[in-house]
Amino acid sequence: MTRLSKILRRTTFALLASAALVGTQAAMAQTRPPLKKVLVSEGIRYLAFFPLYVAIEKGFFVEQGLDVQVVSAGGRTLAVQSVIAGEALISLHDPGGPSLANKKGADLKVFLAAVNQPPAFLMVTKDRPVGTPPNLKGLTIAMDQPPSLAQALVISALRENGFVEVNPTTWKPKDSADPKDQVTLSFSGPGTQLPQVKAGRVNAISVYTPVDSQAERELEMKMLFAFSSKEGDFASSAFDTLAKTVREDPETLQRFSNAMVKTYRFVHKHPDQAVSVAQKYLPNANVQDVTAVVNRLLAIGAIPKDGTISKSAWDRNLNGFLKDAKDPASDTPYESIVVSQFWEKANATVGDVP
Repeated sequence: MTRLSKILRRTTFALLASAALVGTQAAMAQTRPPLKKVLVSEGIRYLAFFPLYVAIEKGFFVEQGLDVQVVSAGGRTLAVQSVIAGEALISLHDPGGPSLANKKGADLKVFLAAVNQPPAFLMVTKDRPVGTPPNLKGLTIAMDQPPSLAQALVISALRENGFVEVNPTTWKPKDSADPKDQVTLSFSGPGTQLPQVKAGRVNAISVYTPVDSQAERELEMKMLFAFSSKEGDFASSAFDTLAKTVREDPETLQRFSNAMVKTYRFVHKHPDQAVSVAQKYLPNANVQDVTAVVNRLLAIGAIPKDGTISKSAWDRNLNGFLKDAKDPASDTPYESIVVSQFWEKANATVGDVP
């Protein structure tokens, strides 16, 4: 056999082997079940929701046979409505959404934790003192219109530090009648707090992440304190779905929960990769802010390590802070809306991640 014949023979064998491999892969693809499409409606595109984005980008949902897409509804109410209407299978936002919807006749269930501490902070101007206990006297605090978690958290902090309500926008210390010691609450729309500081109308803001980092970077504001609960987890945001889905399609919810629990474990081990994904999903956010916020949320325990929503975490928010703020979503019994079967199985069966 000539040298050229040997080369041609080897080439022929290589091509045949390659064709056989391609044919095998194509056959496997044809026999593999198609991915099930799942639409998640988030209230807003929010940095604290970065584990959901990581689960998509790292293929953890695909591992579970799911093709998960996420859309931003433009508000909690719209996200909830999309699930009720059957447009989305799952929605993501604070648990006041499904609680309030159920009070109006819906039948929604909360099935998995998303954010386990309020990613909210009380920031003060650089001329103000910071320390423990926090010096709240003389503050004018800008925050979202009530009912809001930002307002509920401020009211709780005022009560814990010896202030009493004069009227809905004014609080005074129990031990002082000096008007200069009063705290004034300034309510406004989302995204208007920093401009109020710049205009000199307020000297403090109660804001959600990443505005805290932005305030530090742009205005040299200081954190007076974080609203993270010192008593344990706080059900700040969660995934919900129709009770009908829990009954009729538990397999999809289980696979979704499995992927998210794996993601929670992953981001705690690989915060740098979480930052990269978060930057992709929030391209207009400042890179410095994204890095600071992701690491801050992990440090304060806002990002879960598993999918659990405990009764105490639920009650601290829905039947504690929101009740103090007279939020209509409050007074929702844990047992009436929270289902534990999916995170219990996921926590038990999803292994550790490298």
